[in-house]
Amino acid sequence: MNEEFLKYLQGWAANVAISPSTVRGMGPKGTMKAAIDFLAVLDLSQFTKCNSHETFNELLNKMTKELQKKLPRDLPKGRGQYWGTARKCLNIFLRDAFYNHYLREKFCLSKLEPWLEVPLDSYVAKGLRAEKDGEDLPKWESVVRLEQAANANYQKFAEEDIKSDSIWKSRVHLDVRYWRRKNSNLSHKEQIK
Repeated sequence: MNEEFLKYLQGWAANVAISPSTVRGMGPKGTMKAAIDFLAVLDLSQFTKCNSHETFNELLNKMTKELQKKLPRDLPKGRGQYWGTARKCLNIFLRDAFYNHYLREKFCLSKLEPWLEVPLDSYVAKGLRAEKDGEDLPKWESVVRLEQAANANYQKFAEEDIKSDSIWKSRVHLDVRYWRRKNSNLSHKEQIK
């Protein structure tokens, strides 16, 4: 595959993944552009080198912190550079790169499927909290208030939740299950009845 084409394709994927609705209310002006600029040139081959869930998580945490530093800060208001915003943007982009045939093939992203996180937002959090034993998850406040420990709790629960439902192969796909669900107070199984 032509390297120049892949660079354009990655830039396109970053622009599609990080839309105004992706980052609405998650940082000062310039948050969307900063995230797109970072993700459009992110070296996806780094993820190819991950050989375990642990090495993937280490790299994901490192990239989250790097993106967080690139996000703008509104100094007078003290807003910006939120860990939750960086993690959501990174997770959405990695999911979309995984869903893209050319990027998945070039960077061997298929092996990451069991490790990719579900991008967290209020819809996914409400959906997970509505599942059996989900009420024990941390109370959801917002993406910008999301911290690493709460994210880990939600991701672990999502990983366990998919084991009880043969439809979902991996937690990364749960965003499809919960995205703008009409009644997020019902579990997934109650929704599809």
